Amino acid sequence: MKAFITCKRCGAEDLDLARYETLLALSSDLAVFTLRCPHCHARISAVCPIPPDLKAEVAEAASKMGAGMGGAHPASR
Repeated sequence: MKAFITCKRCGAEDLDLARYETLLALSSDLAVFTLRCPHCHARISAVCPIPPDLKAEVAEAASKMGAGMGGAHPASR
């Protein structure tokens, strides 16, 4: 299932979160996504739930970086 946001500049409603340029995970379920509108080329940022399709990718990246994704770090257990 794809997740979409709307471009604040041109109103396009088909901005696919999976095509993000940057992603900043705020928690295991929430992130700031930044992507470029394919229609007007505006850079759009939005706080959105992490789509189920991306959760494994985000969790893997967080693990490689030592980010906890909401859980305790192994050293603190």
